[in-house]
Amino acid sequence: MSWASEELSGADLGDRRRNKRLVAIVEDLVAQPNESVPQASRDNAAMQGTYEFWANRRIEASSIISAHTSSTIERIKEHKVVLAIQDKTELDLGNRRRTRGIGAISNQAAKGLHLHSVLAVSESGVPLGLLEHKVWARAKLRKGKGVQKRKRAIAEKESQRWLDSLEASQNLIPPKISVITIADREADIYELFAHPRREGSHLLIRAAQNRRVKKSSGETEKLFEALRSVEPCGEKRLEQSANSEKKSQIGDINGEIYNFRTATTNRESRDSTRDYHTSNISRRRKSSSRRKSSKLVTTDHTTSFKLHRCL
Repeated sequence: MSWASEELSGADLGDRRRNKRLVAIVEDLVAQPNESVPQASRDNAAMQGTYEFWANRRIEASSIISAHTSSTIERIKEHKVVLAIQDKTELDLGNRRRTRGIGAISNQAAKGLHLHSVLAVSESGVPLGLLEHKVWARAKLRKGKGVQKRKRAIAEKESQRWLDSLEASQNLIPPKISVITIADREADIYELFAHPRREGSHLLIRAAQNRRVKKSSGETEKLFEALRSVEPCGEKRLEQSANSEKKSQIGDINGEIYNFRTATTNRESRDSTRDYHTSNISRRRKSSSRRKSSKLVTTDHTTSFKLHRCL
């Protein structure tokens, strides 16, 4: 049995021939991921079968993803701690005015799709598979509507996907396994921190907002300023490989941990206030005197130290 056959053994597309075709398509594309469909296909019949498979409206993408997710969960069961890495990206399909089913992206001169995925990874950095994968087309926002959009409830915004993906990770991963949800600055929203989490579920978010935090004395201060007064808990040296645009660089990473309590605003629910910990990772490049800093909001000291150690 091939890797694709084993990975997609739980797929049910309503017809055994479709299941078989799915496996063949995956085998061809995985064998040559940098090639186009005509070049990756084993023969002309396989190429035609791929296009017909994608055009078949009876086939639901969710059925394919669910089969892969089931295999992912089986791999997750072999670990005590799993990282659930959330991220959003775009597919830029160019200026295709006649193509249906696509929408606005950050490149205003083009159209495309938005993707939000949750990748399960082991503590040692081995990818285990996707837990969640959503694709959607964004409607073009008319001028002057930005302020109204920001005032909408979280459930009416695309930001809700961070919460939905957290919930999906918690539900899919067995309760006895700890899950650490990791995300970049876009996930620094209060609603995510206030969202209910099961035991063993933690957050590690790169901070974008310089939030007000409460000291043990009850006084408030800004998060970034508070972190500057914390002594480093460790240091690690990293080397960034060279590419066509940049030379190789060596930098030192310092990590600091700070325990704080969020101070809510009028928009945020005061009943949902929680205690958090922050790991501040400061990067100093050998080739430059500039210092870059990334603030990571997390929920316990152990998680922060493990991330610092993995970095």
